[in-house]
Amino acid sequence: MFFKDKNTEVESEEEYPPNIFEFLPPIGTILGKATEDEIEKSIKLEAKHYSFMRLMEMNVTINSYKELLDDFYEFEYKSVNFWANIAKRIDVPTEWIIRIDQANGDIYSMQEFPFEQIEEE
Repeated sequence: MFFKDKNTEVESEEEYPPNIFEFLPPIGTILGKATEDEIEKSIKLEAKHYSFMRLMEMNVTINSYKELLDDFYEFEYKSVNFWANIAKRIDVPTEWIIRIDQANGDIYSMQEFPFEQIEEE
């Protein structure tokens, strides 16, 4: 079962809804608790992500990009693997965007809005 707090019951673990976004929880819904190890890994991955973001904003030569490719690949692999394991442990689809509150360890949903909301004048 994807999301244990949903109103619809799933008969067996093999039976899934036709659309994984059908039971998408509201933004900020707490889905579980992270372990101390998961919190620490989340902090390290986020710090490395921001370091790479700053690096990408700098004026870097093509040769430097080639040298950094392995570092970027290793980071992306570790990040995807980390979040896939968290999603598997709390039993949600890996396509859902989840985050860890690094202060208290809550794992919560953080969905992006597909369209920018426009206020009517």
